[in-house]
Amino acid sequence: MNSIGLNFDLIGELKLGQSKFGGNPDLPESLSYPKSENGYDIPFLCQLNLGEFDNEITSEGILYFFCQLDDTTEYGVVLFSKDTKSLIPSDCQHLDLDVGITYPLTERAISFKEFEELPEDDENYYEVMGKSRIGGSILKAGADYSKDGRVSLLQFNSNEIEELQGEVEEFIHFFIDSTDLISLNFTNIFVTSQH
Repeated sequence: MNSIGLNFDLIGELKLGQSKFGGNPDLPESLSYPKSENGYDIPFLCQLNLGEFDNEITSEGILYFFCQLDDTTEYGVVLFSKDTKSLIPSDCQHLDLDVGITYPLTERAISFKEFEELPEDDENYYEVMGKSRIGGSILKAGADYSKDGRVSLLQFNSNEIEELQGEVEEFIHFFIDSTDLISLNFTNIFVTSQH
Protein backbone atom coordinates (compact mmCIF):
# COMPACT_ATOMS: atom_id res chain seq x y z
CA MET A 1 0.00 0.00 0.00
CA ASN A 2 1.43 3.39 -0.99
CA SER A 3 2.25 6.01 1.65
CA ILE A 4 -0.11 8.95 2.19
CA GLY A 5 1.09 11.69 4.53
CA LEU A 6 -1.12 13.23 7.24
CA ASN A 7 -1.31 16.87 8.37
CA PHE A 8 -3.00 17.83 11.65
CA ASP A 9 -4.56 21.32 11.68
CA LEU A 10 -6.32 23.23 14.46
CA ILE A 11 -9.30 24.84 12.73
CA GLY A 12 -12.87 25.77 13.61
CA GLU A 13 -15.79 23.40 13.76
CA LEU A 14 -15.49 20.26 11.66
CA LYS A 15 -18.19 18.63 9.55
CA LEU A 16 -19.75 15.38 10.72
CA GLY A 17 -17.70 12.50 9.31
CA GLN A 18 -14.73 14.64 8.32
CA SER A 19 -11.25 13.15 8.81
CA LYS A 20 -9.94 14.25 12.18
CA PHE A 21 -7.63 13.54 15.07
CA GLY A 22 -8.96 13.77 18.63
CA GLY A 23 -12.33 15.00 19.72
CA ASN A 24 -15.04 12.34 19.67
CA PRO A 25 -15.68 9.84 16.87
CA ASP A 26 -18.67 10.29 14.56
CA LEU A 27 -19.93 6.70 14.68
CA PRO A 28 -22.87 5.34 12.68
CA GLU A 29 -25.78 3.86 14.62
CA SER A 30 -24.60 0.35 13.70
CA LEU A 31 -21.25 0.66 15.55
CA SER A 32 -20.74 0.65 19.31
CA TYR A 33 -17.90 2.42 21.08
CA PRO A 34 -15.13 -0.21 21.53
CA LYS A 35 -14.22 -1.52 24.99
CA SER A 36 -11.14 -3.21 26.44
CA GLU A 37 -11.23 -6.71 27.94
CA ASN A 38 -11.80 -5.02 31.33
CA GLY A 39 -14.90 -3.18 30.12
CA TYR A 40 -13.31 0.28 29.79
CA ASP A 41 -13.84 2.47 26.73
CA ILE A 42 -10.74 2.57 24.54
CA PRO A 43 -9.64 6.18 23.88
CA PHE A 44 -10.36 7.58 20.42
CA LEU A 45 -7.34 8.54 18.32
CA CYS A 46 -8.61 9.52 14.86
CA GLN A 47 -11.06 8.89 12.03
CA LEU A 48 -10.15 8.81 8.34
CA ASN A 49 -12.87 9.45 5.78
CA LEU A 50 -11.73 7.32 2.83
CA GLY A 51 -13.79 9.38 0.39
CA GLU A 52 -11.58 12.43 1.02
CA PHE A 53 -8.41 11.11 -0.63
CA ASP A 54 -7.19 8.61 -3.23
CA ASN A 55 -6.25 5.35 -1.53
CA GLU A 56 -5.93 1.62 -2.16
CA ILE A 57 -8.41 0.60 0.57
CA THR A 58 -11.82 1.69 -0.74
CA SER A 59 -13.40 4.85 -2.14
CA GLU A 60 -16.01 5.30 0.60
CA GLY A 61 -16.47 4.76 4.30
CA ILE A 62 -14.65 5.77 7.48
CA LEU A 63 -11.85 4.07 9.41
CA TYR A 64 -11.90 4.73 13.17
CA PHE A 65 -8.72 4.23 15.23
CA PHE A 66 -8.85 3.70 18.99
CA CYS A 67 -5.79 3.16 21.17
CA GLN A 68 -4.76 3.04 24.82
CA LEU A 69 -1.98 5.66 24.70
CA ASP A 70 0.45 4.45 27.31
CA ASP A 71 3.84 2.78 27.23
CA THR A 72 2.28 -0.64 26.70
CA THR A 73 -0.15 0.30 23.91
CA GLU A 74 -2.17 -2.54 25.38
CA TYR A 75 -5.38 -1.98 23.48
CA GLY A 76 -5.87 -0.92 19.89
CA VAL A 77 -8.97 -1.28 17.73
CA VAL A 78 -9.88 -0.22 14.21
CA LEU A 79 -13.53 0.00 13.18
CA PHE A 80 -14.76 0.47 9.62
CA SER A 81 -18.14 1.46 8.24
CA LYS A 82 -19.35 2.36 4.76
CA ASP A 83 -22.29 4.16 6.41
CA THR A 84 -21.58 7.89 6.32
CA LYS A 85 -25.25 8.94 6.50
CA SER A 86 -26.34 8.00 10.06
CA LEU A 87 -23.33 9.44 11.93
CA ILE A 88 -23.66 10.55 15.55
CA PRO A 89 -20.92 12.15 17.69
CA SER A 90 -20.12 9.50 20.32
CA ASP A 91 -18.13 10.17 23.47
CA CYS A 92 -16.35 7.75 25.77
CA GLN A 93 -17.73 7.45 29.27
CA HIS A 94 -15.50 5.09 31.21
CA LEU A 95 -11.72 5.31 30.73
CA ASP A 96 -8.93 3.57 32.66
CA LEU A 97 -5.91 5.86 32.34
CA ASP A 98 -2.61 6.05 34.18
CA VAL A 99 -1.00 8.66 31.94
CA GLY A 100 -1.23 12.44 32.17
CA ILE A 101 -3.49 12.86 29.15
CA THR A 102 -6.89 14.52 29.17
CA TYR A 103 -9.53 13.00 26.89
CA PRO A 104 -10.95 13.77 24.50
CA LEU A 105 -7.76 14.99 22.81
CA THR A 106 -7.93 18.41 21.16
CA GLU A 107 -9.76 18.05 17.85
CA ARG A 108 -7.70 18.66 14.71
CA ALA A 109 -8.67 18.36 11.05
CA ILE A 110 -6.64 15.81 9.09
CA SER A 111 -5.60 16.64 5.55
CA PHE A 112 -3.71 14.36 3.19
CA LYS A 113 -0.56 14.85 1.11
CA GLU A 114 1.71 12.90 -1.20
CA PHE A 115 4.49 11.10 0.65
CA GLU A 116 7.77 10.01 -0.89
CA GLU A 117 9.61 7.32 1.06
CA LEU A 118 13.38 7.38 1.55
CA PRO A 119 15.88 4.50 1.71
CA GLU A 120 17.41 3.70 5.11
CA ASP A 121 20.84 5.01 4.07
CA ASP A 122 19.51 8.50 3.24
CA GLU A 123 20.71 11.19 5.69
CA ASN A 124 17.12 12.46 6.11
CA TYR A 125 15.64 8.98 6.67
CA TYR A 126 14.63 9.40 10.35
CA GLU A 127 13.22 12.89 9.87
CA VAL A 128 11.12 12.01 6.81
CA MET A 129 10.13 8.41 7.56
CA GLY A 130 9.11 9.33 11.11
CA LYS A 131 6.11 11.36 9.92
CA SER A 132 2.51 10.27 10.49
CA ARG A 133 1.04 8.48 7.49
CA ILE A 134 -1.18 5.78 6.08
CA GLY A 135 0.42 2.77 4.41
CA GLY A 136 3.92 2.39 3.08
CA SER A 137 6.98 1.26 5.01
CA ILE A 138 7.31 2.00 8.70
CA LEU A 139 10.21 3.89 10.25
CA LYS A 140 12.68 1.14 11.10
CA ALA A 141 13.99 2.23 14.50
CA GLY A 142 13.44 -1.09 16.28
CA ALA A 143 11.73 -4.39 15.55
CA ASP A 144 10.07 -4.64 12.13
CA TYR A 145 6.53 -5.92 12.65
CA SER A 146 5.53 -5.47 9.01
CA LYS A 147 6.76 -8.94 8.01
CA ASP A 148 4.73 -12.12 7.41
CA GLY A 149 2.12 -10.53 5.12
CA ARG A 150 1.40 -7.64 7.51
CA VAL A 151 1.23 -4.12 6.12
CA SER A 152 1.26 -0.78 7.87
CA LEU A 153 -2.24 0.68 8.03
CA LEU A 154 -1.29 3.75 10.11
CA GLN A 155 1.93 5.13 11.56
CA PHE A 156 1.25 7.92 14.08
CA ASN A 157 4.01 10.17 15.47
CA SER A 158 2.82 11.57 18.81
CA ASN A 159 5.42 14.38 18.68
CA GLU A 160 3.33 16.01 15.94
CA ILE A 161 0.62 16.71 18.55
CA GLU A 162 1.78 19.22 21.18
CA GLU A 163 -0.35 17.88 24.05
CA LEU A 164 1.14 14.38 23.60
CA GLN A 165 4.82 15.33 23.35
CA GLY A 166 6.77 13.47 26.03
CA GLU A 167 3.60 11.87 27.45
CA VAL A 168 3.42 8.66 25.38
CA GLU A 169 5.57 6.50 23.11
CA GLU A 170 6.69 8.47 20.06
CA PHE A 171 5.39 6.07 17.40
CA ILE A 172 2.13 4.11 17.35
CA HIS A 173 1.78 1.56 14.54
CA PHE A 174 -1.42 -0.16 13.39
CA PHE A 175 -0.71 -3.24 11.25
CA ILE A 176 -3.12 -5.39 9.26
CA ASP A 177 -2.79 -8.63 7.32
CA SER A 178 -2.79 -7.85 3.58
CA THR A 179 -5.58 -10.40 2.98
CA ASP A 180 -7.71 -8.79 5.72
CA LEU A 181 -7.15 -5.37 4.15
CA ILE A 182 -8.36 -6.58 0.76
CA SER A 183 -11.55 -7.98 2.33
CA LEU A 184 -12.02 -4.88 4.58
CA ASN A 185 -11.74 -7.05 7.70
CA PHE A 186 -10.33 -4.86 10.49
CA THR A 187 -10.93 -7.27 13.40
CA ASN A 188 -7.35 -8.63 13.55
CA ILE A 189 -5.35 -5.42 13.93
CA PHE A 190 -1.89 -5.59 15.53
CA VAL A 191 -0.87 -2.43 17.41
CA THR A 192 2.59 -1.66 18.73
CA SER A 193 4.57 1.36 19.90
CA GLN A 194 8.22 2.38 19.83
CA HIS A 195 10.44 5.30 20.86
